Amino acid sequence: MSTEEKSRPPWAPLAAVALITVYAVLFVILNTHHTKVSFVFFSTRVSVIWVILLSLAAGLVLGVLLPRLNRRRHGGR
Repeated sequence: MSTEEKSRPPWAPLAAVALITVYAVLFVILNTHHTKVSFVFFSTRVSVIWVILLSLAAGLVLGVLLPRLNRRRHGGR
């Protein structure tokens, strides 16, 4: 073991995960207000957290798919 690993408390990673979990739960709880969202063909009222999560999912999907489509289009370069 290196000296850095010896000096780091064994509970540090667990504490980091716990803090992130608490932050995520608070983020969801505090973003429950409803807002009107206009899609192309319809409008609806949803919680802000769903708008955030939908945007995150769309960004992740596009971030994974677009580079693959671009590689296929340009012949795998």
